[in-house]
Amino acid sequence: MRIDISDNLRHFFVRYNEERRLSLWQALLDELVSIKVQAQFVESDEQLNAVKHKFKGICRYLAIEFDMQMAQIISAEQLLDVVGHIYEQVVAIKDEL
Repeated sequence: MRIDISDNLRHFFVRYNEERRLSLWQALLDELVSIKVQAQFVESDEQLNAVKHKFKGICRYLAIEFDMQMAQIISAEQLLDVVGHIYEQVVAIKDEL
């Protein structure tokens, strides 16, 4: 599942001064890494739902409409794939901050 969130990211970060943007960017990367680590250790549907909920919160904070795609994630591998894709997009915009 691939979605382009680069516009969402730009709109989110443009509201802040450069120093704040960089600290928020780093915090976002840290959260995505944390979710990836947690997803690697998912052993039950309950754990998967908890990690998905955390990821969903980040998406909402960034104003990313992701509810339909989130419902399609039924395994830790799928979640890892989506989070990895989002992580790559966040990394890619650093030079624009």
